[in-house]
Amino acid sequence: MLSDEALVALDRSELVEDAQWYYDHEIRQRGLTPEGPADLRGDTGPEPPWLDEAACAAEFGGMNSTSDAQNARDVLEKAGIPCYIQMQESGPAGGRRQSQYEFRLLVPGKFNLEAVSVLDKEIFNAEIEAEYRTHFEQLSDDELRAVKPEVLLAGLSDRIERLTRAYTEEMERRRTA
Repeated sequence: MLSDEALVALDRSELVEDAQWYYDHEIRQRGLTPEGPADLRGDTGPEPPWLDEAACAAEFGGMNSTSDAQNARDVLEKAGIPCYIQMQESGPAGGRRQSQYEFRLLVPGKFNLEAVSVLDKEIFNAEIEAEYRTHFEQLSDDELRAVKPEVLLAGLSDRIERLTRAYTEEMERRRTA
């Protein structure tokens, strides 16, 4: 409810540890720092209180890893899922002198399945769609006609059936317990 100026004016050191994490979360969400715009490479924020029980919802490495991790963090925060980016130096790659970084997007364990699903829907499914479109464009007319969508989607269909069954069985187990 505070304005950006009022939030930045708060003395973070006067807050208890859990409140500091929420303060930093709000600062990042608004794209602020006491010095200016937030920069993921320089500040992944203080460790949240749930980090010991965290699960990795996604990992990012390579040329666009910083912006990809920031985008994924923004998607999860918009969905109301707490998250923390853990940055790790992976060393120089391919004859480069500069170190490369890998980013792990961590969430409280109880949010892991939801976070993975949100990231799939909002980010990764679009990437897969683009790959399929590119692949289909490269096929001849005959090759494209020979493609069987039920074969391409067999793994996904199986996953849906298995996850639905696991959820239904657990709900039933709890009803009868």
